[in-house]
Amino acid sequence: MRDVASAFAHLAVGTDATGVFNVSSGQPLRISEIVSLCSSLFENVPAIEFGAVPVADSDPMLLVGCSEKLERTGWAPRVPIAEGLSAYRDSYVDLMGVVDGSGKTVRA
Repeated sequence: MRDVASAFAHLAVGTDATGVFNVSSGQPLRISEIVSLCSSLFENVPAIEFGAVPVADSDPMLLVGCSEKLERTGWAPRVPIAEGLSAYRDSYVDLMGVVDGSGKTVRA
């Protein structure tokens, strides 16, 4: 999340580059890995059934963003995905709270 904001700020005021840019790490990451990372940030997460819904024939099996054009402007991703998701979770919990096992809303 911070990397996306920093890329937008960089493009808005840090460079004269124009056009369409992919904001990404350029590293392949499966949706299941992101889901697992997210679920590890919370307690009492229901079991996740990967593969429970068949993949449509038209769905790509792998999508990887290419940020080379953006990186040529001097920007680079700096926040590892696990760290970024954890920070997002903390911000969300601070803002919205979460319900713990007793039904009470708690904050991080």
